[in-house]
Amino acid sequence: MKIYIVRHGQTLWNIEKKIQSWGDSPLTEEGIKCSKEVGVKLNSIEFKKIYSSDVGRAIKTSELIRGDRNINIIEVPEFREINLERWRGKCFESFQGVEKEDYHTLFNFPHKYIPNNDESYEQFYNRVKKACKNIINENKEGNILIVTHFHTIRAILAYLKEIPLDKLAEEIVYIKNNEVIEIELA
Repeated sequence: MKIYIVRHGQTLWNIEKKIQSWGDSPLTEEGIKCSKEVGVKLNSIEFKKIYSSDVGRAIKTSELIRGDRNINIIEVPEFREINLERWRGKCFESFQGVEKEDYHTLFNFPHKYIPNNDESYEQFYNRVKKACKNIINENKEGNILIVTHFHTIRAILAYLKEIPLDKLAEEIVYIKNNEVIEIELA
């Protein structure tokens, strides 16, 4: 079984450096163009299924990558980004004090991130891991595509590659919009 994982295309809030979390922001022209290019790049791969976060930017990216191929897109709510409701729509460059420290912790030491009425990294990781297990159990062979978000991809990779959460930031620093990651499972 081979899993292809793609981060959603560039959005307006990506450009504005705003945190999206469970919120949504439309793909930019660049995000649309690059998503179509990923579709062309992956066109020769026969996907059994496409799984997508149920957030609009991921669904739109999935549709653009799929193109005119006859493959169902299965929406997976568990593949949403980590829920950071308190920061949704805020520009992370404007953070000061405790907010800035919390944001730094989330990116660099996710296992130490303590939410303020938001989802903890452990809760988030367990949600993503459960969805991964289900998908792997349903698809013993062939190729599948997952389209989702930055932190979700980090969590998927942590699970599939058995990366401890305290090593996650060292192993996976950044994932660009429309970046394609391939993982072969035995």
